[in-house]
Formats: sequence, C-alpha cells, structure tokens
Amino acid sequence: MSLKVLIGEGHRDCSVSQSVSQSVLTTYNNSISFVILTPHINYVRGKNLVFFLSLLLTILLSTPYISIAEDLKEVTVEGIAIIGSDTTKSEARIMALNNARRNAIEEASGVYVKGSTLVSDYRIIFDLINASSKGLIVKEEILDEDKRLIKDKTPEGKVVLHETHTIKLKALVKPLNPNRGIKITKLTLHKAGRDEPLNMPLFNNNEEAQIKVRVNKDSYIHIFSIAQDGVVTKLLPSQYFPPLFIKQGEEVIFPKEEQRNMGLRLRVTTPQGFKKALESIIIIATKDNYEFLKPVPASSKQGDNKQPTIIDLWKELSEIDSSAWGEDMVGYEVRG
Repeated sequence: MSLKVLIGEGHRDCSVSQSVSQSVLTTYNNSISFVILTPHINYVRGKNLVFFLSLLLTILLSTPYISIAEDLKEVTVEGIAIIGSDTTKSEARIMALNNARRNAIEEASGVYVKGSTLVSDYRIIFDLINASSKGLIVKEEILDEDKRLIKDKTPEGKVVLHETHTIKLKALVKPLNPNRGIKITKLTLHKAGRDEPLNMPLFNNNEEAQIKVRVNKDSYIHIFSIAQDGVVTKLLPSQYFPPLFIKQGEEVIFPKEEQRNMGLRLRVTTPQGFKKALESIIIIATKDNYEFLKPVPASSKQGDNKQPTIIDLWKELSEIDSSAWGEDMVGYEVRG
C-alpha cells in the first residue's frame, strides 16, 4: 500500500504509521443463513386451536426470513490479463481478477464502463472502481484459472501472440441505481499546500498529499486508499481521528492545516518492490454514521492477518440503502 497516514511526523518517538504492504488477493465465501420455523404441534382442540393458530400466524409474520435478496444477480464471467515483460505472473493474476470483477458488475448491471477486454497494466483498478457506481460485488468464487496463448492485433493490423492469465469468476452482484440522493460534488487529490485538480495526480515517492471534498447533502465522510491489488486502507475515520460530519456545500480538506501543524502527514510512497504504482482514493458519504471495515481482534480465528479488500468494503456498502450514500474516486500515480 502506498498511502500512509503519519502522526507526529517530525517529533521524536511519536510517529505512528498506518500502512498496508502489497498482498496477493485471496477470496472467501460467507455462508448465507436460512431461518425455517418448524413448530411441533402435539394436540390442540376447539378455541385453543384457534388461539394457537392465530398466535402461530403472528409469529410467522413477524419472524424475518433470510434468503438471497431479489435484487442480487449471480453471473459467471472471465477476466484476462497479459503476462508481459513489465508484468510478473502474480501481478497478471491480480489484474485478471480485477478484470473479471469489472466484467461481472457490467454484466449484472447491464451498464458497460469504457475499458479494454484484454488488460496489460494496473489501470484496470480504475475501471473496476468506476464500475462500482453501477453495482457492488458482495460474494465471489474463483471457479478456474489458467495460462493461455491469445491472438491479438496491433493498431497496424499485425497479429501477435500474448501469454495471458485467465480467471473464471462466479460473483453475486447487487446492481445500484446510479441516480442516488447523496453526491460528492468535489473531490481533488493534490500535493500538500497546492491545489491541482488533475485527472491523474502524479506524486514522487514520499511526497505529501491532501484531499478536498464537498457534498450536496449533510453527510459523514469516509476516506479509503485502494492499492492497485485491491487492498484497502481506511484513512478516515480511524483510531486516531473521529468521524467527520460536513454540511451541505461545505468544503473540507484532509489533513487540514491544524492537523499538519500537529505533525499529521499524508505521505505517498511506492509499494515495496515497485518503481511505480497506480492507486486510488475513494470517498464515501453517508447519511448516518457507519463504521466500515471494523478491525478484527487478533485472537479471532478470522483475523489471520487478512487485509481488507475492495470486496469487503462493497459487501458492507451493499447492506445500506443506496439512497443513503454516495461515492466518488480519484486515481493517482506514484513513482519511486
């Protein structure tokens, strides 16, 4: 992960770093529970029978029945990524998985995001995050993956062979209504002390960044950094910073000058072993105050040092009425 929150920077013995190292994505399945009420009736007569049946009907009507929601769609798709001179096999696997995820959202929602079918770099993460405005993957399973040779044509018409990594993915997707009530009307990521609303900000290793946000309705603001492999770091709120509530039309900056003067810095660094990286900032604005991606206790069996991914975040978002939240993203590049 290349975006770090540093607290107490410049003060001896008081720096705390929130960072996530590069990690190959793993997936897991959450079981879906079904509640079935099967009362045991021995023998009831007359008025007692009427009373009992009325009581039973009341219980059945008030008991929640948990099943796969009607608005979820299950799709099976493929994602393909080129294994090139600048791409390792493990990197190609990550890109193929993100390509399959994007394809799953597009097929389930029926809305297609402009992007290449055959991907060769990490820009696919931007397409994937943009696609999330149309739908959210709440569960996924890799059915198969292998290496293939695929024919392609250059812009000049020359036929070339590519070694690729292919993943077959089954995904459960919740399509979203794109016309949601809460909207982020401004989102910029720029070098600290400047205001450069660029489409693709470029940072050198260890440069300081700031984020500006404005919304169309009173909202709680949540800030996440998404690595090019889909691993998520929660920047705000965190154990160091309380939830941020902003008014309609109010513009906020993170970290603000008072926080920077106290030693807080938002540093952009290249992931270990990389000379450059393409990553994203996602802002989620919610009507109510939610706590996303709660830390798992170290003693928990589910802990296992598993880093949260974009799928974990989407699963939690899918449980909120889509009219009660909005999101936006900005991509950036960092070079070592």
